[in-house]
Amino acid sequence: MYNAIRSPLMQLAKDDIRVGSHNAASNGNGNGNGKSKSNLDAPVAISTFIPAAAVKPASSTPAPAAKSAPASTPAPAAKSAPASTPAPVAKSAPVAPAPAPAPVAKSAPVAPAPAPAPVAKSAPVAPAPAPIPVPSTQERAEEITSYIRERAEEITKLIQERCLWQFHSRAWDREENINGVLTKTSEILTGKNVTLETLIDRGFYADGKILAYDLTTKFSWLNQMDNEQKKTVIEFARERLLEIVVTNSLNGELHHSLY
Repeated sequence: MYNAIRSPLMQLAKDDIRVGSHNAASNGNGNGNGKSKSNLDAPVAISTFIPAAAVKPASSTPAPAAKSAPASTPAPAAKSAPASTPAPVAKSAPVAPAPAPAPVAKSAPVAPAPAPAPVAKSAPVAPAPAPIPVPSTQERAEEITSYIRERAEEITKLIQERCLWQFHSRAWDREENINGVLTKTSEILTGKNVTLETLIDRGFYADGKILAYDLTTKFSWLNQMDNEQKKTVIEFARERLLEIVVTNSLNGELHHSLY
């Protein structure tokens, strides 16, 4: 900065001194202070006072320029590899034009769906009957026997209410009449041929015929029985009558030794 300020000012001062020394003129007084007109007309540069000690005489010789470094030789550019020849582009096959869209066939008008048929209400299903247990052969036989005995009780009750031939005076006489009449009754009910060899047989047949008529008239279930069942029900009635009128009778004369 110091040199930059000093150099133009010092140069201006030196030029001013030189001009003054060469162009000194007399003002008529001989003191040499006179100035020429040209000097008066020239503008006077105002210099700044700088102490002499601080001002160093500027060297007119320009400072030698610093040697610049020798320019470096540019490195030879590397040779680029020869460009490869582009492969020939294969010609694409000509694109066939897109086929024209087929005309859309008009669909036939859709018929409306038929209305659903009304669902018939199903009748309520009746509950299945409970299975009937099948009895075994023995159970079946016992049931039949029990049924026949119940029917025999009905026959016994009818005989005791309507027949007098059961009440003879002796025990053996009662047994004979009961066996004879019921035997003929069973033969009549089953359709068996009746033998009438003696008068006693005829008497038993007469009473048996009346009894057979009463039984078929009053008891309809008797007509639904087969012959074996009819024989069985008459046999059960005979046993029941003998038990009542002979075995369990309270008549003391039935077993008297004189009869």
